[in-house]
Amino acid sequence: MTPDEREKYVRWQDYRITQFSFAINLFLTFAVAALGFSFALIKEAAFIPPPGSGWLLRHAIYGLAASIVFGTLTTLSRLLDFRCTTIKIKKKYSDWRQSAAEFLAKWLGPISWSLFYVQLAALAYGACRLACAILMTYGAKLAR
Repeated sequence: MTPDEREKYVRWQDYRITQFSFAINLFLTFAVAALGFSFALIKEAAFIPPPGSGWLLRHAIYGLAASIVFGTLTTLSRLLDFRCTTIKIKKKYSDWRQSAAEFLAKWLGPISWSLFYVQLAALAYGACRLACAILMTYGAKLAR
């Protein structure tokens, strides 16, 4: 790899890392906001779900809470990945810690991406259930 190609590669790697971190935080923020909205709906006296549809709001809360948990785990996995990659590159240790850091540096990237996809799936599930609960409750007002 030429020095120019290497510089471009490093720059694009930095962009990729920054964008991935931003996406994790963005969807984590959406999940926290939607969960807060769900709790505000529960407290609202005018919000009375039709009989048999209360499970939608319950499942929305479960999905949004799961999204928050997986988003937090994704962030922690990324931080550990950065740390282990730094240890791997600097060859900081000469014992089992170096081997452990190299092993973790290899696998934490794919684990972070997997957790991110699960975070997105849980957010989508929770948001869809929340939308259904709101439409079931206030949908009649839209028909007028």
